[in-house]
Amino acid sequence: MSFIFETILSVLLILYILIELVRIHVFKKSNTVFLAGFISLLLIVFGFYLALKYGLILDYGSLEEINNSKAEQQILIAVLNLGTGFFFLFISFLQWIIRIINRRFK
Repeated sequence: MSFIFETILSVLLILYILIELVRIHVFKKSNTVFLAGFISLLLIVFGFYLALKYGLILDYGSLEEINNSKAEQQILIAVLNLGTGFFFLFISFLQWIIRIINRRFK
């Protein structure tokens, strides 16, 4: 894949997750929670792909190859993908724990 396509795909996935976070937690609309969870898993997998691909280029590539592939920019995007995906999963996990606690003490 080209780095332009990878960047656009990353931005679209991150924007979708952020919009769904607002819809689910602010507007209390939870009809797409499963899809948002699936997209967050895709975001994590894609982040691992970018980190592996461009991490190897940063470690073993020449300076010209690093500059041509925009490896430093893509590594930052990979970290952003991983952070956003894990953040959404963490929030979903906390919400699930809070629901369990509320059901037990009612």
